[in-house]
Amino acid sequence: MYSKELFKGEVILVTGGRTGIGYGIAELFIELGGLVIITSRDKSNLEKSSKNLSNNGECHYRVCDIRKTETIEDLINWIDKKFGKLDVLINNAGGQFPAPAEVMSQKGWAAVINNNLNGTFNMSHSCANKFFIPQSPKGT
Repeated sequence: MYSKELFKGEVILVTGGRTGIGYGIAELFIELGGLVIITSRDKSNLEKSSKNLSNNGECHYRVCDIRKTETIEDLINWIDKKFGKLDVLINNAGGQFPAPAEVMSQKGWAAVINNNLNGTFNMSHSCANKFFIPQSPKGT
């Protein structure tokens, strides 16, 4: 349906790209010609996933915990040094504790909020300031 070169020359970052939906998203961007970077907290499985994805195109990986701004900044600096740009960010990383509200602890709730909301905001904020805003044409 789409050109196999739709994302040729584009650098795409997929957080939580090691498994599941994130892996599928990374796989599709690679099939459409993109250079993909996947992130996760788990290095061993991340390396394996990146290797499998590389069978169909270019895939790199980097360990990053989106709950920690210092690991986000390390990732952003690595992307800038290695590729000089970032074109697409897919905020897929997330987590939850499937439980009724009455049994969820404050610590559990805080962990979900820190991961899903703060992590997503911090990743978007860092990518926008380092790449997306400076890369956009003036006035848009």
